[in-house]
Amino acid sequence: MESKFKDKIINSIEANKDIFLIPSSLRREYFRLFKKMDSPENGHLDFKNTPKSFFEKFDYDLFSKNNTAEEHLNITDFLPKYVNINEVNIVVLINGYFSEKYSKIISENLIAKSLTQKVDDEYIDVEQYFLMYVEQHENPLSVLNTILAMDGLFLEIKENAYIKEPIYILSIITEQEKNYLFNQKLLILAQKNSQATIIERKISLANQRTTLLQVKEQHQAENSHIDYYDLTDISENNIEFTTLNGNEYVVDKNSNFNLFTLDINPAFSRSQTNLRLIGENAETNINSFAFVDHKNIVDNKTLMEHKASNSKCSQRVKAIADKEGKFFFDGKIEIRENINKIEAHQNTRGITLSDDATIICDPQLEIYADDVVCTHGAAIGSNDSDDELLFYLQSRGISEKESKKMLLIAFAGEIYDKIKNEELRKELIDEFNNSIKF
Repeated sequence: MESKFKDKIINSIEANKDIFLIPSSLRREYFRLFKKMDSPENGHLDFKNTPKSFFEKFDYDLFSKNNTAEEHLNITDFLPKYVNINEVNIVVLINGYFSEKYSKIISENLIAKSLTQKVDDEYIDVEQYFLMYVEQHENPLSVLNTILAMDGLFLEIKENAYIKEPIYILSIITEQEKNYLFNQKLLILAQKNSQATIIERKISLANQRTTLLQVKEQHQAENSHIDYYDLTDISENNIEFTTLNGNEYVVDKNSNFNLFTLDINPAFSRSQTNLRLIGENAETNINSFAFVDHKNIVDNKTLMEHKASNSKCSQRVKAIADKEGKFFFDGKIEIRENINKIEAHQNTRGITLSDDATIICDPQLEIYADDVVCTHGAAIGSNDSDDELLFYLQSRGISEKESKKMLLIAFAGEIYDKIKNEELRKELIDEFNNSIKF
């Protein structure tokens, strides 16, 4: 089947062989694989909820130039007001490239550097982590990211390190003269007995339509603990900003991973998140919230795979859709053969605020073992069921508008309450409150 998207990508890569293909045999191998694969929009289940217009009207050029040194930014503009820039670790990527100019590491047991530089200097130390699982080889966008990502981030939390200062990862797209497809790759290693908090934000300053394709791989060694906040995709100029995310999280023995994801009305955000519990007593907790209105779309797909006994996972997902907004969630818990004493829970709740809004949830359990405790459930309703509560609040002198906002914030509260930092929690709740328009 003819594909403008795939044909344009192939033609652009071939026209820029010196940049994308000649320097790397791995890129050439993946380019051959990409050409054999069907285009994402042609029946690939991972992209069934992606707007057809994204592929049919694909008019992006491939971004490849490193102009990070030429950019003039005030990084404090992208941090919460309560953050002291001298008391946090700041990692900045500009248009897919690591920026040494704007990054600032204050924790002595934390390493942050250009992924390209890390690969050039110590490839043997990192090659084992790239595209470890076969599913990524079957995903055309993950394969494409391997070809197109010219740089990215290597982040390492050293063995026996407790990083008390938060780590902010800021991926910034700057003003451009064309519509561009940007690519970057993140490799995060938490070594044995390490602990850290990571806050990631994606920001577009461009007046043009932009898409950021990011693949992230995070590996936690034994006895490590990571709290990860993957926060709202932000468009400063309110121009269409699309994010396509592929996330691989690997959690080893006696380790804990807490993931909080938040999408507040991006134009289109698609995330494929795979979590692999590979060691005994590994534990993962996911808490996600999305608010979407107008014709915007959030499409989240997760896989939680238990590959070791005595491991636990929990996932809570809540979403609110208004006007013609659409939210899709496809979540699977998979337990392999001969894996025992597993506890796994998944719960999804959604509220539609208009007849044109859409929320679709598809929870799945795939279990090949007997000694397990597993639950999953999904419930979607409208805001009409809160009439009695609305009446109660209005009888106490609260306006109808504020009453509705209070009920929506209360609905989201179960997710926001998982944010340990009180100031961060307040900031994000205020951001959600300001985005609700009645």
